[in-house]
Amino acid sequence: MVTFYRRLPKFEYLRPSTIDEALSLLSQYRGRAKVIAGGTDILPKLKRREIKAPEYIIDLKGIPDLDYVRYDEVGGLSLGPLATIHAVEASPMVQDKFGVLYQAAESMASTQVRNRGTIAGNICNAVPSADAAPALL
Repeated sequence: MVTFYRRLPKFEYLRPSTIDEALSLLSQYRGRAKVIAGGTDILPKLKRREIKAPEYIIDLKGIPDLDYVRYDEVGGLSLGPLATIHAVEASPMVQDKFGVLYQAAESMASTQVRNRGTIAGNICNAVPSADAAPALL
């Protein structure tokens, strides 16, 4: 049986607005902070007390430079670390040129998770059920 607690454990929430600010926070709180982009994996684990709560959570969602889905003929497809599963799914370019990735994104999780969760987070979480991994090979 899994026990869900009503509240997350205590931590300080930090939301930098630039890459430099995020790097500074990571350096300042090295070993005492966790980074989130979507938070769809770590926050439920914290709530279930499956992992020890960090002193700080650094949320990268406030850094607009990291949120993109781009394509060019030379460089190919580029997904920013904050590109949500929904942004990839909704991209006409992904739908047109990368059908397998589109199908993977379209079938992932619930609407709420697709709206918040990131493709990068899906890969970095390193679980066997990382739906985006095969489509990106």
